[in-house]
Amino acid sequence: MNTESNKLYDLKELRLIAAGDDGFETEMVNLFIDQVESALTDMKNQLENGDYVEIKAILHKMKPSFMVMGVVTVTEIIEKIEKMDFSALDKSAFSDLWLKLEAVLREVNYQLRNI
Repeated sequence: MNTESNKLYDLKELRLIAAGDDGFETEMVNLFIDQVESALTDMKNQLENGDYVEIKAILHKMKPSFMVMGVVTVTEIIEKIEKMDFSALDKSAFSDLWLKLEAVLREVNYQLRNI
């Protein structure tokens, strides 16, 4: 069971938007989980294709969702990826960031599935 101290998300913003509509809140959590799974699959495919620019685009598109779901732990990782110069890419540094990002997002989804 998750305790408040190890949650990787904070639903305060979502709850403000939902304004007491539990069905809407649940729907948005489930949509977020699906979006993250899809984004991880897409990014993994782009990684295999060497399309780092598309990975940046996927992450940029997901940023608002991360904010609404209070997943601030990925913010620093995303900012580092967005600042990377892909013309002179340090693949090891990118790989480290990718592995961290993937692990955090998988854990977030696990936690959200179990609330």
